[in-house]
Amino acid sequence: MSGTDPSGRSLLSRVGTGAALFVGGSLAMRILAMFSLAILARVLEPADFGVVAGATAFLGVMRALVNNQFHLALMRLPKIDEDDLDTAFTLSLIWALIASSVLFLLSNPMAGLINSPQAAPVLRLMALVPLAEGLRSPAFMRFERDLRMGPTVSVDVFGQFLQYATSITLAIVLGSYWALVFGLIVGAVVRTVMSHIIAPFRPRLTAKRWREFTAFGGWLSGAGFAGYFISSFDILVVSNRLGTASAGFYHNGAELVRMATDYLAMPLSRAAYPGMSSIADQPERLNRSVRLGLEVVMGLMLPIGVGLSVLAHRFIPLLLGQEWGATVPIVRILAPFSAFACLSFVVQSVILVKGDTRDLFLRNLLVACLQAPMILVGLAQFGLVGAAIGRAGGMTLLALVTLGIGARLVQQSMLNLLMIPWRSYVACAVMAAVVLAADAAWTSVLPNAAVLPTLVGAATGAVVYSGTLILLWTASGRPEGFEKIILGRVVRTT
Repeated sequence: MSGTDPSGRSLLSRVGTGAALFVGGSLAMRILAMFSLAILARVLEPADFGVVAGATAFLGVMRALVNNQFHLALMRLPKIDEDDLDTAFTLSLIWALIASSVLFLLSNPMAGLINSPQAAPVLRLMALVPLAEGLRSPAFMRFERDLRMGPTVSVDVFGQFLQYATSITLAIVLGSYWALVFGLIVGAVVRTVMSHIIAPFRPRLTAKRWREFTAFGGWLSGAGFAGYFISSFDILVVSNRLGTASAGFYHNGAELVRMATDYLAMPLSRAAYPGMSSIADQPERLNRSVRLGLEVVMGLMLPIGVGLSVLAHRFIPLLLGQEWGATVPIVRILAPFSAFACLSFVVQSVILVKGDTRDLFLRNLLVACLQAPMILVGLAQFGLVGAAIGRAGGMTLLALVTLGIGARLVQQSMLNLLMIPWRSYVACAVMAAVVLAADAAWTSVLPNAAVLPTLVGAATGAVVYSGTLILLWTASGRPEGFEKIILGRVVRTT
């Protein structure tokens, strides 16, 4: 595939436009999510969030069997015909039926594992979610394959909006955790319906091309299953050992961190994947894409994660209310490590492009096995904070193992990949030191102030980080990369 499309736009331009759309859509969804959480946290109790968080953890593991793997397998094919689309739909539907059946039939044992009897009926109703997602139109994938991200962003944002609108409305009316459950189901159904409206598809049940899909998607299903176990084991253990109220505090802290880091980084890698697929057989261009991807993701995500950690004690009470203070140490611990782990999204795109899904499965299996004892020991010794420390260790391990796999594929050393965004590391360290010092000064002068120190702290962090990054870039000889792209866009805008 050449570097330009029929309109003459370069691959970098199309990927950049797609990434901008994805990030813009993701920002819109994160604003909606934070607005929704701010309202729901004042209407519902921590235990309500805990019940749904434990059930959602099991739901997530089952959804990992359905979501994305056959979509990605389709995107890798050089040419797509009706048999490919029919096979993808049929396999997705089969996995969805299995996932929904497991959730429904094993709801009572699952609820017992998290020590929450209320979760059993929640799980039975949540079984509708993977079924709805398994019915999505596989033809919708063509938009992403052609780097036309507008329809995908529209579906995601609209589905998320209706999900949160449903949850908020029902929470005010019912005052119960069922508001969160119905909102989740509405979001899944809306996204599926919209996929068929925008990309009409008349399904024909066949598995004619199953070998091509299971060779790629089979390992990816296993990787997704193990991967979601990595991200959900902590909430399952917290719910089992400490109860639903503690699980609610922990879940909302971890969810805020994901909103600020993972949910913004994933759209970047999602937009980059089709572009990387088109240059998979061009090592030099692929290496440049990886380098730029690491610089962009770390340049954007790391200051957000570090800044959120430093200002968590001010931001959390403003957003959720004073009664949610127990989430502050969770956010402080998880935010910087979650931001650092975002570099794995870039490298994972390369692994998928190369088709090494078996390595992803083995990576996730290894990290799941090593992270579990870290969380268990941490929880036993230090409670919620210990669980967060164990999860942070798992995030770091996941990032390092991913870098090791990626280094082999792009024929670079792991240390070289790790140090590509070194300027962002240094700039974040300087930012954290300055913001901490400024915050201490605010505390001594205005001990009861809340909004002003938060805003000033965020603004100070942004200025210090940007200034330090530009100084380091200039001292390095102004190389091609993240800083030059950002400055170029700012100049063109002004």
